Amino acid sequence: MNKKNTKTIEDLMKDDEAKEANLEGEIKEARGKSKKIWWIIGTILIILLLAGGGYAIWKTYQADKNIKKDDQKIQTTPETTKPTTVSQKTVYVNAEGGLNLRKDASTTAEKIATIPNGTKLVVLEEKDGWYKIEYNSQTGWVSKEFTTDKNPLAYENTEYGFKLTFPSSWSGYKFYKKVMDDGSIVLYAELPTSDAAFATSSTSDPGYASMFAISVLTQAQWDAVKNSEGPKPTYLGQNDKYIFAWSSAQANATDLATQFKEIKTIIDTFEAIK
Repeated sequence: MNKKNTKTIEDLMKDDEAKEANLEGEIKEARGKSKKIWWIIGTILIILLLAGGGYAIWKTYQADKNIKKDDQKIQTTPETTKPTTVSQKTVYVNAEGGLNLRKDASTTAEKIATIPNGTKLVVLEEKDGWYKIEYNSQTGWVSKEFTTDKNPLAYENTEYGFKLTFPSSWSGYKFYKKVMDDGSIVLYAELPTSDAAFATSSTSDPGYASMFAISVLTQAQWDAVKNSEGPKPTYLGQNDKYIFAWSSAQANATDLATQFKEIKTIIDTFEAIK
């Protein structure tokens, strides 16, 4: 046997021990590397969790801050919204004898009151040709048929250019037109009368009494009136074409005493228009 190639049992055992030691070293080294890797991974995870939590806390803080700002705005900003204005429809009574105010929307319903012609009404409700309105603190219904959007007692003369407004007691008034010798125009405001002494006149229609007169004159005619003798009409106003003046009747019909006292009130509403 070749002694150089022959190892003793003792040598073999030493070799095994060396190999075993090397293996244990490699295992320890591998374990060390593994622990290091897991430590790095764990550290990264902790950092990410901390970062995520910090971001969430920051966002929560910002949201809370914005909410507080909005609350402050709500508390400190003054109310600037204007109140809503409800527009209500208005109409006028258009019935010479007045219009019945009834308890319900029916011609057979109980009559509460009679509303004078020309009275302005605010419509609260509309139903089946009737208006619900309030008059003298009483609420009821009036027939839509006997109302109008324009005041029937507001007179507008577009031929000569002037306006007047009459009270409800003058329901049924009209104008009687007369051309004078000098070519001027006189419009006599007249009302129906039962007084025989006024029922026939050269300044009114049969059955009517003249209450006051509106004279329509050119500048030359007005100058002539001012230079004449005797009673003269009172100047009212003028437009581009005419000068207006007025005069009252000297006496009144017995059944028109109240209306006679209202003449000046009517004259005060005069307005010249183009």
